[in-house]
Amino acid sequence: LSNSVALNLLDTNLLDGKNIKSAMPVLDAQGQAQSVLGLAKKKGNNFISRDLRLKYADGQIINLYLNVSLIRGVYGSGRAGYVVLFRDITKEKIEEDERDEFISVASHELRNPVAIAEGSLSNGLLLARKAESSDTVLQTLSAAHEQIIFLSSLINDLAMISRADHEKFVRSAAEFDPSEVLKSLQADYAAQAEKKGLQIKLQPAQLPKLFGSKLYTREILQNFITNAIKYTEHGSISIEGKPSGDGVDLSVSDTGFDELQ
Repeated sequence: LSNSVALNLLDTNLLDGKNIKSAMPVLDAQGQAQSVLGLAKKKGNNFISRDLRLKYADGQIINLYLNVSLIRGVYGSGRAGYVVLFRDITKEKIEEDERDEFISVASHELRNPVAIAEGSLSNGLLLARKAESSDTVLQTLSAAHEQIIFLSSLINDLAMISRADHEKFVRSAAEFDPSEVLKSLQADYAAQAEKKGLQIKLQPAQLPKLFGSKLYTREILQNFITNAIKYTEHGSISIEGKPSGDGVDLSVSDTGFDELQ
């Protein structure tokens, strides 16, 4: 059973008697032919995807939203068949790609002016303290500096989300030393922590190398460290790595407000 929209999308006048694999030649992201029912069976007879494509005889390809569900006969008569829902989402995919491209370009272009603004505010705050400027001036500069740091963090998050949507997590995977990442983070944020009277401690350990994204591992830990510095009034922040099975447990902890007690 099928409706006219399905026939139109499949570019045929009749489905009765045809094999669904030949009538609906879907391709995966690598361009390999896939069986609609085979994909459903692998997922427990229920399958939803937005990543498959349909190829026509003339070579034209459209993006598909596909939903395949098993239906059973009445009164326990066993398997009756499948319901296959699908629609053309090519236009949606193009719009999503354009959106992601805009986010990627915008986040990249914003990094430089934000970094310059952060450096200028940091220097201005330092000079104001040396000149013993009024509390109002110091508070204004400090508030502006905190907000530019927050904006920088948001831009980093946008860039990371954009790369994740383009599946660049997998493509950027490589072997790296997590110990080097932890040492680098301690060195990069030591000065920022010292401004608040905090200390960043690194728990040294012999860590095995990891296979993954060094960039994204660093960005995740960086978010925890910046939050720890922001919300810890006294005490210290600890960065630690421990071997765990075939991988490594990485953690960031802080003393929070306990040191005030």
